[in-house]
Amino acid sequence: MHSRAIVWGAALAGLLALAWVIAHRLPGPTWDEHFNGRYVRAIEWSTFGPRFHNEQRVSAGPGYFLFLRLFTDGRSLTIEQCRWFSLGFLLALLLLLDRWIAREDPRAKIGGWFFLGVPMLTAMAGYAMGDLMGLFLFVGALYQCVRAPTISLPRAVVAGLLFGVAALTRQVYLAGLLFPLWRWARHDSPRTPWVALGLVALLVPLPLFLAWKGVLPPFLSAWRPRLFSLPFLTLSFGETSLLLAFFCPAFVAFLRRRAAWLAVPTALGWATLDGWLPYSAKYVPLGWVVRAIFPGSFIPIGNAVLALTIFGGAGLLFFLVESFLRERDSARRGLLLVTAALLVAPAFHTVIYSVRYVLAPSVLLLLLFRKEIEPAKFLFARWSAAVLAGVAVLAWQTRAL
Repeated sequence: MHSRAIVWGAALAGLLALAWVIAHRLPGPTWDEHFNGRYVRAIEWSTFGPRFHNEQRVSAGPGYFLFLRLFTDGRSLTIEQCRWFSLGFLLALLLLLDRWIAREDPRAKIGGWFFLGVPMLTAMAGYAMGDLMGLFLFVGALYQCVRAPTISLPRAVVAGLLFGVAALTRQVYLAGLLFPLWRWARHDSPRTPWVALGLVALLVPLPLFLAWKGVLPPFLSAWRPRLFSLPFLTLSFGETSLLLAFFCPAFVAFLRRRAAWLAVPTALGWATLDGWLPYSAKYVPLGWVVRAIFPGSFIPIGNAVLALTIFGGAGLLFFLVESFLRERDSARRGLLLVTAALLVAPAFHTVIYSVRYVLAPSVLLLLLFRKEIEPAKFLFARWSAAVLAGVAVLAWQTRAL
């Protein structure tokens, strides 16, 4: 691997390219930025009572918008200005992950810069949305939990606050409470701090959930056609497996060793999703790339990509189970549980799938299997290609080029 100065210099170049795209993208909101803009303006007159939260057509909590409220009166801050906060949270997240890795292994070849190679993470930095803020708070809470063999009561309270505010930004981060629950059940450290952590984390978003009468806003609860979505579960595991396979030779070797019996769940998954496949065009991983390169053969090639996604998703599920059973470190086993919960969550909490729902599990997987990634051949070249892909996706989506 190249020296630390070279890789951080390359990461800085990637961040500058990302900043250029943000500065030159077309003006005006895109995707959920439409809803976010109305939410930010509504903050000016809001008392954040039950009526306010029930009237806003935003599935996420108000954590991100409360943060923006610190910098504006709710009327003058534009969507274009809000996007720079996302870039700031991305940089803060990279520095936090670098500190996490350095504390675990000062001689590690991979640092925080490596996570700039998560394309969906890079792409989300160009949107005025709360995903990166929530992810930064969530990772910060987990870091407080694992930075020492045992956790003190003050640090547990801090972690609980971070978990709670992260849940106010994206409710899915409540899955992080599996970590203190696991440590509490293991009896391998004082139990009182873990109880305090869980209580604080739940009390922070509790008023909002009481107003919603659940963890989802009423309009979304009424809109959801079903409680569980197998296609979304498949995409969550499958898309994450593609990223892990790109970087981690150990996962690729696992898929090769288990290819014969992974064919069984792949075939069953294909048969189960057969009625859904004609509708799958918009959900095919990297579907816009396939459509651009093979416009006349999108359906057969797209379905081939989808079959590979099902295979990789099944492989990732068994890879996580095997890793959990082999792992002896209690903290790492807790992180594996949290990762699995985050991968399952999109099947329950959403009506429209988005690749950004696998941001957190992708980051945790690369963090957990960092040592297996370090021996990969041409790792710097792979990482550079992934960074360019993330910037290119953002540029293409926002017509900045």
